Amino acid sequence: MEIFVNSRQINSNNIVDSDVQSMLLPLNLLQNVFFCPKYRIKNNYITPTNLMSNLISSIATLVFIIMYAYRNYLIGLFKTSQFSTAWKYSSYFNGFCYSLGFIMNLVIGIIQSQNSVQFVLTFQNVHRFLKNENGFRSFIIWNWVAVCLTLVYYVFFFIYQYTRGTIGKIHACVGFLLSSFDFNVVYATRLLRLLEYQLVLWNNRFFKLRETSDIRDKDIIQKLFNAYANILECYDIIKISFQHYVSFTLQLIIDLLKYAANNDCQKTVIIAIRVSIAVLLWLIKNLMWQMTFSHQCERLYLANERTLDHCAFILTSYCSGMEKRLCKNVLRMSRVRFSKLRVCGLFYAGAALQLSLIALLADYTIVLLQLAFL
Repeated sequence: MEIFVNSRQINSNNIVDSDVQSMLLPLNLLQNVFFCPKYRIKNNYITPTNLMSNLISSIATLVFIIMYAYRNYLIGLFKTSQFSTAWKYSSYFNGFCYSLGFIMNLVIGIIQSQNSVQFVLTFQNVHRFLKNENGFRSFIIWNWVAVCLTLVYYVFFFIYQYTRGTIGKIHACVGFLLSSFDFNVVYATRLLRLLEYQLVLWNNRFFKLRETSDIRDKDIIQKLFNAYANILECYDIIKISFQHYVSFTLQLIIDLLKYAANNDCQKTVIIAIRVSIAVLLWLIKNLMWQMTFSHQCERLYLANERTLDHCAFILTSYCSGMEKRLCKNVLRMSRVRFSKLRVCGLFYAGAALQLSLIALLADYTIVLLQLAFL
C-alpha cells in the first residue's frame, strides 16, 4: 500500500506513533535550533530531509561560518606582539577547524538522514513489542528536563558573561553556536539511554514469558529475537551518526582560553577572576558532558552484558528447545554485531574514556616539555 503526502511518495510503514513523536520532540528541538534537522515528521509520517530543508541548513551553516570568521577578524585587530601574533594564527587555524565542524554537522545530517529515519522506525518496532507506558512517559519527561536545562545553561552562561564584560556580543553568539556540538552529544546520550531501557524491558519480558507457556510459541520467540536484533541495529546507527561530534568538546575549552589571552584580560584582578570563573565553568561543563556520555555508554554495555549473562544462564538450566535456540541466536548476534562505540578511531567510549584522554594529554605534554628543554 502506497500513499502520497505533499506530492512525495511515502511508504505506509513510515507512520510514527504519537508517543514516539512525543519522545523525539524535545530531542529534535535541539537540532532545529541550529537548523540541522535529521528528518521531517509531518502528518504523522517521517521522511528524510527534503531539498528545501537542506538548502535552509546550508544557508544557516554559511551564516555560522561567516560569524566565526568575523569573530576571528575582531581578534586580529588586537595590538600586535610576538605573543598575540602566535595566538592570532592559532585562532585562524581553529576558525578553519570549526568551519569544517559546522560543515561536518551539515553533511552528516544530510547523508545520515535516511539512517535517522530508519532508527526511528526500527526503534518503534521494538517499542510496540516491549511497550511500557509508565516508564516511557517518565523517559519523555526526562528528555524535556535534559533539553530545557541544557538550553537554559547555555543562554544564561553567555548572557551573564556578556553583561559582566568578560566576552563581547559576537563572542557570546559564536560561543552559543559552538555549543551545537555539545547538543549532538546530549542527543546521542539520550538515545543511548533509550536503548539501555529497551534492553532492560527485553530481559524483563523474556523472564516473564518463561513463567508462562507463551515462551514455547514460535512466533513469540521470533519476536523476541527480532526485538534484540532491532536494538543492535539502532545502536549501530548511533555509532555511525554521532561518534564524530564527541571530539569537539575538548576543543571548546582551548578556544575560550585563547580568547581570554587575546583580550588581555589580565589588566585587572576583577576581570581576571571573572575570566577564570568563566573558564572553570566551561571546563566543568565539558567534563560533565563527557562523563555523562561515557557513563551512559557504560550503562548500555552493562545492560547488554546482563542480557548475555541471562541467556548463558538459561542455557545451563532446564529449558525448552525454543528457548535454547533463542539464547544461542542472541549470543551469536551479540558476538558478531555488538562492539563498543569508538570515538573517531581513538578511544572507546566508556568508563575508561576519561583516563585515556588524560593519559594521551600527559604523554603529549611530556613530549612537548622535553622538546622545549632540548
